Amino acid sequence: MADREQTRRKCRVLIVENYDGLGTFLASALKDAGYHAAVAENGMQARSLAVRNIDVALVDAVLPGESGTSLAEFFSANAVPVVMMSGDQRVIENAGACRYPFLAKPFSIARLKATLKDVIAAQPAAPGEVASFDI
Repeated sequence: MADREQTRRKCRVLIVENYDGLGTFLASALKDAGYHAAVAENGMQARSLAVRNIDVALVDAVLPGESGTSLAEFFSANAVPVVMMSGDQRVIENAGACRYPFLAKPFSIARLKATLKDVIAAQPAAPGEVASFDI
């Protein structure tokens, strides 16, 4: 019987946020909470970092050069769960139509962690891994 602890790993989160201060803050807070976190400022960077195998993408709805929704569809098509976020009032007002979990900025780190935990828990375990991550 394989040791289940050997198959556990930290959850890998890609934060796609064009406001550098916020992306860095969120990454630091998630790292403090036990996640692996990386930051991309736009869709091109996010797509190149995604090849490093991520577990969940936290995507700002408003990005330079590419919509957050388009990027979320890319992740979703590649079996990466997505959480959308935005501080844009027009986006927040239409968040009910969003097909992904949505966080309106500003949000608390506790709310972010709870949302990530729920999204990750809803994903099936990969072969050889336990269903939950170390978070």
